[in-house]
Amino acid sequence: MAISPDDIRRAITAALRPERFFLANLDLEWRPSTIEDIAWELFRGQLLDTAQSRERRRFEAWSLFLPDADEPLLSVKLDDVRQEIHVVRAIYSYAWEGYHAGDNVYLSREVRKWLREIVATLPLELFSDDRTLEEALGQAIAHAVYGLSRLPLTSVEAPLPAFSLGQLGYFPHVAEDRAAPMRSPAAVVDGALIAGHPWPSRARLLETILRAALPCDIGDLADRFAARWQALGETGARLAALVRTLFDDVALSPYTDFVAKTLAFLRAWEERGCWTTDTHADVLAGLLRQIARHLTAYDLVTFHHRGANYPDALLLDEVLRAYLEIAERRPDLFRDSTDSRLRRRALRQSVLMRCLIEGLPVPDLPTSTGENRRVLPPEFPRVPEEQITDPSKRRRKLFDGDPLLPRLSAIARELLNESLHDLARPTEARELGMALFLDRPLADDPTLLLTYEAFSRSVAEQRLRYLCHDLKLLDAETMAAACLALESPGVPLVASHPRRPGAVSLADAFRVADDFLMLRTTRRSLAEFLARPETAVLLARPEFAFLKEGRPALIVGGMDAKTLRFHDEDYRLRGEWKGDGDHGSKPGSQG
Repeated sequence: MAISPDDIRRAITAALRPERFFLANLDLEWRPSTIEDIAWELFRGQLLDTAQSRERRRFEAWSLFLPDADEPLLSVKLDDVRQEIHVVRAIYSYAWEGYHAGDNVYLSREVRKWLREIVATLPLELFSDDRTLEEALGQAIAHAVYGLSRLPLTSVEAPLPAFSLGQLGYFPHVAEDRAAPMRSPAAVVDGALIAGHPWPSRARLLETILRAALPCDIGDLADRFAARWQALGETGARLAALVRTLFDDVALSPYTDFVAKTLAFLRAWEERGCWTTDTHADVLAGLLRQIARHLTAYDLVTFHHRGANYPDALLLDEVLRAYLEIAERRPDLFRDSTDSRLRRRALRQSVLMRCLIEGLPVPDLPTSTGENRRVLPPEFPRVPEEQITDPSKRRRKLFDGDPLLPRLSAIARELLNESLHDLARPTEARELGMALFLDRPLADDPTLLLTYEAFSRSVAEQRLRYLCHDLKLLDAETMAAACLALESPGVPLVASHPRRPGAVSLADAFRVADDFLMLRTTRRSLAEFLARPETAVLLARPEFAFLKEGRPALIVGGMDAKTLRFHDEDYRLRGEWKGDGDHGSKPGSQG
């Protein structure tokens, strides 16, 4: 049954209700149901700049404008003729435009202007009622605010600057009829942290609060959030899981005081008894292990614009400082148990990674070519383009004048030495070569993003030599014993694995080492894949029944970028599935 015109407009109006937005030091003007005739042309799924568009399109539009802006910050556009709804956002950016200089001479100049980005296209034929359309619109608008990917490689995958700077948030589940946006982090806790709130959205809610909070309000906000969390029947363990989800999804560029405020928030939870010191230490330990694996996969020299975009390094340093402070207070948490060994592993891996990146030439501020095109407030000055493209033009060195090892306390050194003795265990030795890679395995489905644990023996051996010969932290006997413990089963990557420009791919692993073994698809990534609607058909087949049993699995793309191959926990190939390209999405134009 086709959705009616009245239901379409009702769903759009509901999705853009002011009470679903958080605004701090930001004014938006809601302009409902306006007929517009605008320049509109798509090229490879991207919306062209108005100056480059040869076509025009007529829409009924619902838009949110910043004062004096030429383009709406967010807009929902209804195309009655083609029966589609587009969700569009605009970024205030530096761009080049041509102009007539006289005497038939045409030149170009850099200007500041609003550039539109299409976030989602929703064919109306997919919806039969306003409720399902409203839910889809809410998800698309949330993607417009928060970005499309937890590893943004393109502009549309990154958050809006207003969100990164703590000025904007969006919560599609809010149902109160207040006709006004939330204006403070406390109002977000009280009005948006509600029962039935989807888990990833809860992490975004916490991130919104932390980005917008003033440092002087951290303690009160921590109390308010914890009280509300407990009132919803949630536990401290679930709170720890929420923080892990937050850091799984966060985009740290531009680098603000978000990390410092988050660490203060976590410390306040411990001081107020919202969770134990053990839980606090485990959350930071898990984050440090994850950062180390991420930087093993995507190191600052090979990736990240050859070190130009280095927020992960700053995150590592800030979290490690907080972790060392806990080690000073509670060294007993790092001794004599399985949990203690994992905490020591986090210490060893983060110290190793911190030492590896010390002294790398970096720009004045962490940025990328795309991020540098965005117009940001004066406290985030634009970095000279030559510093991004040419490391020899950089004037700064990472952690210059602040080497880590000389400032480690006696307790920290003792715990570090214990963690180095752990390398006699095979699992600890292999951790030196562990990495987290991402892949979009199906070319016709850009919404599918999988994360993998992988191991490289050559990387592990290289780091053992670094610990022994460069840092003098490991003796030759321990190094030799650790090298003998590096055997690992897994599925080898093949050099012909498809690489797609502008997208993450397992082919990136060959830029790091040629001997990576794929170990498993991460638990969260596997759960998200199994929750996809089209996966139900796959799970009905007997050869894929093992996927429903909660056991580890490995899902990798085939050579044609249209096939998925499924391995069980013993790395046996259990079956293949060929995508048909119909995943309810349009490549390059959706969230």
